[in-house]
Amino acid sequence: RIGVIPAALVSAVFPRLPAAEPEELNQLMAKATRVLLVAISPPVLVGVFAIFPLFDLWVGPKLGVVAAAVGVPVVLGFWINAFAYIPFSALQATRNPDKVAKLHLVETPIYMALLWFGVREYGLMGCACVLAIRSAADYVLLSLLSRGRVADAGLTATLSAIMLLGGVATSLFNYREPLWWMSLVVLGAAIT
Repeated sequence: RIGVIPAALVSAVFPRLPAAEPEELNQLMAKATRVLLVAISPPVLVGVFAIFPLFDLWVGPKLGVVAAAVGVPVVLGFWINAFAYIPFSALQATRNPDKVAKLHLVETPIYMALLWFGVREYGLMGCACVLAIRSAADYVLLSLLSRGRVADAGLTATLSAIMLLGGVATSLFNYREPLWWMSLVVLGAAIT
């Protein structure tokens, strides 16, 4: 469901992209990135924290901990992938779909090799982490292809660090402990 918001945002902005001058295109992409960061980061952070108690209640504490641990990098991968919609659409709108195709052709064998290694060495957790890494790389590379830089790199890096800290906190602390809740409050305050 994370993809619904960026898809809606891109469909609203896309009609302006083909006619935009390079500077206006950069401004539109930067604004779309900021809106997306603000719109989806807080609920995704809550999702990262909520995944452990929800899986614990749903499938029980034994399987819930394992499933939730795998779910955290998947959620973070989908979160960062949501931002790839913006440079992807900009490349499509500026008549450069070939760059997207070439990038994905280069990414695919690397992704497959990393996926094979991740699954072989770390099982489902390796698969989930490789998905998150690939999503981050896709966003960064598409941004570099479309604009020559990552939109609002400082803000994006800061929020990425907060999201990663959320993932680490949920893995280190049990949701029944006060530190888990304190982590949620502190990181939630930092992200808003």
